[in-house]
Amino acid sequence: MVALLTLIAGLAALAGDRPLLFPSLGPTAFLRAEASQNPQSSVYNTVAGHLIGIFSAFVALSIFAADDAPAVLQTGDTDAGRIWASVLALALLSLLQRALRAAHPPAAATVLLITLGGFGVNWEDAGTIMGGVLLITLVSEPLRRFRPRSPTVEAP
Repeated sequence: MVALLTLIAGLAALAGDRPLLFPSLGPTAFLRAEASQNPQSSVYNTVAGHLIGIFSAFVALSIFAADDAPAVLQTGDTDAGRIWASVLALALLSLLQRALRAAHPPAAATVLLITLGGFGVNWEDAGTIMGGVLLITLVSEPLRRFRPRSPTVEAP
């Protein structure tokens, strides 16, 4: 099912000419497909987790005035503001996800994609991220209900 979700996101990206397939979407698809009973893969945790990640990254980049710094992933140059923003954003993500009971580990990759410059600090990029997350979530939800559950193995 992970491959199918990736294919759907990729085809939607091609059709819409938007990067709806990005690195943190892979772990989200994997978690939703392979650990569907895990609370971290619930619709709430998936959507809220990434929203919290976007928020945390935007706040941290703003605090360190690093949103206009060169993108680390494109230039290969390390920018101290982006590094500190990454640290703060991940701390905020952890705090807020815990407070809102919305743990979704793949959102940490979303944070780094933003703080390191893979996505910009703007509504369009935030919408693109959430578009990919919502697409994977909406497509996977009915599919995972039909997926056979793995048998539980008991310890001897």
